Amino acid sequence: MIMDNKTLIQKVIDAFDKGDITAIIALVDENIVWEMVGDKTVSSRKEMEHFLREMEGIKMMNSKIDYLLVEGDKAAVSGRSDMQMPGKSMEHLKYADFYTLKNGKVSEIVSFPISIK
Repeated sequence: MIMDNKTLIQKVIDAFDKGDITAIIALVDENIVWEMVGDKTVSSRKEMEHFLREMEGIKMMNSKIDYLLVEGDKAAVSGRSDMQMPGKSMEHLKYADFYTLKNGKVSEIVSFPISIK
């Protein structure tokens, strides 16, 4: 059974907040494209998993969704998060993520993360 798109996006966000790479990977399409604007683009599930494993030492301390909008196969999420970086101080981000969904999976993410002081 395919879950509704809002539930899918919420599950993706929850998995990111928990650092649950296995759950994230299960929710994305084999040919996922994740563009972190101004930084990096990953172009497959395998590449995404490798990228996420490189970030395993980052601990999510706080996360808040400001907006979660879903229309058909598109979703937009904005929010903020506080992360403890390995060997560094806390990093505070505001973000806007735009999702494209296909067949009950995330097929594309375009992320605009902004570090705030």
